[in-house]
Amino acid sequence: MGASFETAPLKADTEVTGPTVLVLWVSSTTEDMDVFATLRNIAADGKEVFELGQQSQPVPVAKGWLRASHRETDPELDLPYRPYHAHLRRRLLAPREVVRVEVEIWPTCMVFRKGHRIRLDIQPRDGAGSFPYTHYSADYNTGSNTIYAGGDKASYVLLPFIPEA
Repeated sequence: MGASFETAPLKADTEVTGPTVLVLWVSSTTEDMDVFATLRNIAADGKEVFELGQQSQPVPVAKGWLRASHRETDPELDLPYRPYHAHLRRRLLAPREVVRVEVEIWPTCMVFRKGHRIRLDIQPRDGAGSFPYTHYSADYNTGSNTIYAGGDKASYVLLPFIPEA
């Protein structure tokens, strides 16, 4: 299971171009957890609009993923819109320890049409439209994961909206 967050229907065509980052406060009942973030384009009729990716497979707008034990970043190389994960050591979780993770989502360029919605799916494994990116069996992390939001644990997604000229 995961969580989905969706905008209201867009009031005008909306361009999103550039890098994206998801900042989450999370905890798990296990020593590690995986976060898969997927940006999706949802049409006015509620159906997802896929693009054609590698090997002509349907793909969502953009994806990103991170194992929580690899959350450490390099402050000298980090950018506000692109975390630089050092991958020098694993920082395992204590059960129910709340930590901040920054998930880099691949840069994208998409015009979401008026009436469409932007949806963010957060899951512990690859989701629909992941065929070219499938990582491993979904039984790797079997604990309960929690996403925190609000107050000093404000989780958010940073989207590069391009204003109309």
